[in-house]
Amino acid sequence: AVDGQGNACSFINSNFMGFGSGLVPRGCGFSLQNRGANFLLTEGHPNSVEPGKRPYHTIIPGMATVGRELFASFGVMGGFMQPQGHVQ
Repeated sequence: AVDGQGNACSFINSNFMGFGSGLVPRGCGFSLQNRGANFLLTEGHPNSVEPGKRPYHTIIPGMATVGRELFASFGVMGGFMQPQGHVQ
């Protein structure tokens, strides 16, 4: 969705691993996500969580432009093939 001021939003409905974290907030009726599952606390690992770093993640929104104008925002629910899915 793109509003009249050019702000865009890409909604990707994904909990990861079936039902996400398995935690359901009391009275809400939905499960909480666990998208941080692939981040590690192992120092030096490519997916380690460190200041100023962006570990690989499978929620990758994208934007398409026509010329210099924003045309659309989009996302792919595709796990580890998501970067390839965006290119396709």
